[in-house]
Amino acid sequence: MLLSRSYSHHSLLSAVPQIKKLVKDAKAKGYTSIALTDEETGSGLVEFYSACKANDIKPVLGVTLKIPNISDSQDTFGKNKNFSKITVLAKDITGYKALLKLITVARTVQEKPTYHITFTNLLDQIKEEHKFFVCLAGNDHELIHNLEKGNVSKAQSILEKYCSVVGAHNLLVELAYPQQKISSEDLKQINLKLISLCKESGVKYIACCAPRYLDSEDEETFRTVLAIRNQVRLSEINLTRNFDLVAKSDLKHMFEYAPEVVDTSDIEAEIDIDLRADYDKNASEAFFPKFNLAHGQEPKLRLTWETYIGLLQRFDPTKKSRNEWKVVFPYEKLAELKKYAESISPDTSQLLGYPSDYWDKKQIKDYVNRIEKEIDIIVNKGYPDYFIVFSDIMQFCRDNDIVINTRGSAAGCLVGYLTGINILDPLVYDIPFERFLNPLRPSAPDIDGDFADDKRDLVIKYITQTYGAEKVCQIITFGTMLPRAAVRDVGRVLGVSYKKCDRLSKLIPTAPQGRKTTFEWAFETSSELKEFYEKDDEVNRIINICKKIEGNYRHASSHAAGVIISPTAMTDYAPLQWDSEHQMIICQYDMKIAEQVGLIKLDILGIRNLAILGNAVQLAKDRTKQDIDLLNIDLHDEKSFELLAKGRTMGLFQLSGATMTRYLVELEPTKVQDLMAMVALYRPGPMVNIPEYIKRKKNPKAIKYYLPQMKKWMEPSYGILVYQDDVLYTAIEIAGYDWGEADVLRKGMGKKIKEVIDSQHIRFVEGAQTHSNLSEAQAEDIWNLVVPFSAYGFNKAHSSNYGMVAYWTAYLKANYPAEFMTALMTSEASNLDKVAAAIKECQELGLQVLPPDINKSFNSFTIENNTTIRYGLSSVKNLGSDVIKFMIEDRNQNGHFIDIEDFLQRISQFNGFNKRSLEALIWSGSLDSLGKKVVEKLKLKA
Repeated sequence: MLLSRSYSHHSLLSAVPQIKKLVKDAKAKGYTSIALTDEETGSGLVEFYSACKANDIKPVLGVTLKIPNISDSQDTFGKNKNFSKITVLAKDITGYKALLKLITVARTVQEKPTYHITFTNLLDQIKEEHKFFVCLAGNDHELIHNLEKGNVSKAQSILEKYCSVVGAHNLLVELAYPQQKISSEDLKQINLKLISLCKESGVKYIACCAPRYLDSEDEETFRTVLAIRNQVRLSEINLTRNFDLVAKSDLKHMFEYAPEVVDTSDIEAEIDIDLRADYDKNASEAFFPKFNLAHGQEPKLRLTWETYIGLLQRFDPTKKSRNEWKVVFPYEKLAELKKYAESISPDTSQLLGYPSDYWDKKQIKDYVNRIEKEIDIIVNKGYPDYFIVFSDIMQFCRDNDIVINTRGSAAGCLVGYLTGINILDPLVYDIPFERFLNPLRPSAPDIDGDFADDKRDLVIKYITQTYGAEKVCQIITFGTMLPRAAVRDVGRVLGVSYKKCDRLSKLIPTAPQGRKTTFEWAFETSSELKEFYEKDDEVNRIINICKKIEGNYRHASSHAAGVIISPTAMTDYAPLQWDSEHQMIICQYDMKIAEQVGLIKLDILGIRNLAILGNAVQLAKDRTKQDIDLLNIDLHDEKSFELLAKGRTMGLFQLSGATMTRYLVELEPTKVQDLMAMVALYRPGPMVNIPEYIKRKKNPKAIKYYLPQMKKWMEPSYGILVYQDDVLYTAIEIAGYDWGEADVLRKGMGKKIKEVIDSQHIRFVEGAQTHSNLSEAQAEDIWNLVVPFSAYGFNKAHSSNYGMVAYWTAYLKANYPAEFMTALMTSEASNLDKVAAAIKECQELGLQVLPPDINKSFNSFTIENNTTIRYGLSSVKNLGSDVIKFMIEDRNQNGHFIDIEDFLQRISQFNGFNKRSLEALIWSGSLDSLGKKVVEKLKLKA
């Protein structure tokens, strides 16, 4: 039994069912096969396929699209054109891929007012192959509409047109479904006539309820969703028919005059899709982006070559650039390069970030061994292309003075550091590679990049130009119906007062970090909410509806960071759509689904603090002619640590805020590792350890370890659990885990998955007894120590990277205060509260911020001298950017404005200058200097 089409909440605010519920309900109601055909989207197809397989029901992958009515005009677009709905159902994997292209055409190519395809689009995808069925969607199609009007000949010509384009063997016709405006007898006659036309044309016909909710009692919920979508009251939404998922037996009864319409086994037999969606567990087989290697080059050797070139660039005393070393040792001389690399002797005086005795303890051979180990794992896992591509992107940034960083565990990769991806040497900070990547980890490496937010568009543009617009896109993300917002939405369309909806929303508590806010959790947590629900009928109705749409998708947007680069055209792997808000094409699969189908996500996240750093460095270079290499600055700078100890943290990355500042003042940090630890500790859970960390730093006699053997990995943190890695090492060294098992433990604890935690509890306690000869009580003590910490702990790589960036901001603020504060205020120009706070901070630093001046100010804040900053015109409220641009350009061409008359005469040439602009300049004091000149003139005349 085939259900020709059904809808899920992926049809945004046009259907109610979540996919898993839809599949289970279809199974319970007697369906052996079910199709998902959401409106103009394929975003739910992979989740749907997996849910069907899990419930032993045959999945049919499809989509509902609009197509211009044949009966209205030719196959061209016109403003008054009407549309019919068709459903396209993939027969096999080839059809599925054609489906992705059709959806993409509908959502990225066609003009407004509505997404649609044309018959030409259908022909382009069908060609000679039988890839999919095209189903004329019953009540939503012009074929039925013409039969309702008695236009049989027109209906016949419509059917003939579809047969000529699609082929009768690929065409399905859906019978009219019972609706309010047509009597059952009239409906029967319409369907019998339609059946006759189909038989004459050799076209299959079927019956379908096209459900948009699961049970009849959900009708009000569906109407509510439509009211939210249309921004009207519920009373204005009336349905023309029922849209519930009827049981197979009920459907058979509705069409008892044509029993064959519910026996679609012949159609079902033609559909067989084998969609692979397990690449997240088999990442080595995923579709990695391909770097355009020179002829004869191999990814493994190219990555090895780039890594050893980076080793020379970092550590060889001659300080040649990367490109200079590539001339000395081209790709073909890799063997010679490796041999030379093993012989170099780093000059500690040139490496400001390394302890003076570092190379007394380390040898370059340690680096070579680590490189070979990491590359061996990277290559065996199939990831060299990924590293080469990410390195290429980061190198573009370094070449263009774009400040970058990486989040997460990637900082544990030495190959990443030497190829320019990371900012930290993991050997200096004892950051394990295995937390990032190890032979037992099935998922793909995850390099999350941070980029100066004012240059992120340049990075995206570079990626698109380098790898091809057809292979690059950003990723969709969905806003969901969460309890607090949902009660406002539902209450509004039900006509409940804003005041009551506001009160109800605020009664819903926010779940702690790491847990979702749900109605179930809220009722368990808030007795006041529960009482309100039980005693107030309006509230009861609101929440009952909200529960049925809780977690449903409300709207789509683009992910803040995710970018995908595919090896071939993106539509070979996923459907795409246009994001009008951000003016770009995005992948309809979210990052989780994209990973499951084998697409590799790169995080390209814009970070404001990195833009501030970059602009401060550029200002310092322009004023002092000094190049500040953030990767090689003095990490023992007294001014920087003095600034932190005094609590001057305003504008510093990760270190501002009253509580953090208080802790820093108490800590009196003396090394960058202190900042790394504070980044890790300043989180729910680990935060309770901050006072003890401060105590032990200041008093080494207070240092102790839970077990003597734990000193090996906890000595740098004074015996306190600081990093997630501390938990992993504890599991490995104490309980005998391998890195694969430790990863399972980490994920289970981090996501608070009870079943995983319970099973790992037994494994850990038993392992600690057998592996380390602990008593059961000792093992339990260690377990109870790590469990509450691990849910919130940062990994060491992430904390170290962020701690280093925090130090960069402190270093620039301490040593280049005017440049740093100018960059900070420019970045925050639109936030007057933050600008005001920054001006106050400038005063504390001995800097004067002068008010805006029509003759001296530029768009951004500018430095007039070492102790003086001039206010930027872009921060003047109600002064448009076009007005500012004109004034500055006119000033540059014609000199300073002499007096108010001169200013008004010159600015009058710009049509965009108005009374509001003039008032903004007056109230901000920007014209004060011109007023003084007027006074001087008057004095002279007197």
